[in-house]
Amino acid sequence: MEINTKLPEAPGAVEVELGQFRLIPGPRGETGERGPRGYGVESAVLNPDFTLTIKFEDGSSYTTASIRGATGETGPRGERGPQGERGPEGPAGPGSGDMLAATYDLDGKATDIFKYAEEKAAEAVRDVSAENVRFGDGETFQQKLDSGELKGETGPAGPRGADGAAGAMGPQGPAGPNTVSTDTATDLDGLLKGGAGKMAAAVAGEDYVTPEGLDAAIRQAVRDTWEASY
Repeated sequence: MEINTKLPEAPGAVEVELGQFRLIPGPRGETGERGPRGYGVESAVLNPDFTLTIKFEDGSSYTTASIRGATGETGPRGERGPQGERGPEGPAGPGSGDMLAATYDLDGKATDIFKYAEEKAAEAVRDVSAENVRFGDGETFQQKLDSGELKGETGPAGPRGADGAAGAMGPQGPAGPNTVSTDTATDLDGLLKGGAGKMAAAVAGEDYVTPEGLDAAIRQAVRDTWEASY
């Protein structure tokens, strides 16, 4: 059967020829009334086996096949995270913390381990002396020690240590040979001198140089130096 189509002479119409039959569509009809509302999805639940159960508003439901895909390849390891904060201290354990002899020393071997170690060390070296130790040349350790052969070179002086604390003040020494007699005057002024077993006032120009005398001596020394130069 041969089917031919061609554009119609009237706008909006298509002519279809079926053999000897000719169909010409009529004009478009009016829009019908809105149909009833369909049933929507009320909920969708992912089940533990990765199937999906869909519940519709009319009360019916539908469960799909598993929607979980195949396991993918392991991804790269992430960077190490920062150190977390220290957690609170846990409760004390049920034990007392004491190493009870009834638990740890069933054979009664308890002893002072430090004393035991010292005694055993002393036994090991008791018979070892400088006379019993010999070198490859036949000499004993004591012989080399006496000859100074084992003495090394003197090392450099170490740094000076810190000053020690000040010592306690010593007792007062005995009185000196010079004493002040009871006839020493008590109204002395100026410089003092000792003599004849008592203190006395120093004499200016005799026991000490006065400022005037010092000035005169300097002037005389300058004059003598100047005269000697000419």
